[in-house]
Amino acid sequence: MYLNYHSQKTVVRLVRDLLFILMIISVIAGCTTTSTLNNWPKSLPNRSIFVDKFTQQKSSGTISSTLEPHLVWIKRFYLGSILYPLGWNRMTQIMTDSVDQEVDKTKLKRRMYKLGLNICIEWAQDNRFRNIDSSMIAVWGNALRTAAEQNEQLAFVDKIETDVDALLVKQLTAKDIVRERYYPVEDYDDF
Repeated sequence: MYLNYHSQKTVVRLVRDLLFILMIISVIAGCTTTSTLNNWPKSLPNRSIFVDKFTQQKSSGTISSTLEPHLVWIKRFYLGSILYPLGWNRMTQIMTDSVDQEVDKTKLKRRMYKLGLNICIEWAQDNRFRNIDSSMIAVWGNALRTAAEQNEQLAFVDKIETDVDALLVKQLTAKDIVRERYYPVEDYDDF
């Protein structure tokens, strides 16, 4: 059976995205851990936010790691990694730079800060407990760039906030978070 042109492009995109996610996971897993006590970047939310949340999650059993490796994952979320250098901080910068009005920049930066916290705290839990995974973050990151290009920054952040809230209460699942949920194929066709 032959696939039509549109189906072939969709399959190619899915395979490309899957390979990209697998490469990200393998590189992140191979990175070394460094102490976060004395070298917590000023560009990240206060370290104590994550330490407090870690303590709560550890007592509820949703985290099995120790604090330092957990905080390294937090840093990677915000700063990126060797393979995926566009961490949350860079995505926030791209979004705010793409807005003209200063009041919108301030509003967008505040909302991205809160959204990043909500995503990161959930994502950093053990895989078997979290409701947000790396593939969702990759989908959102790609779609955020499209939102910036199409001048739909605030409306798009509304969509992600709604979806994150729904994921946290299990009204949505991982299979619901796909690129096409946010932009039709023709809006981000890069082939």
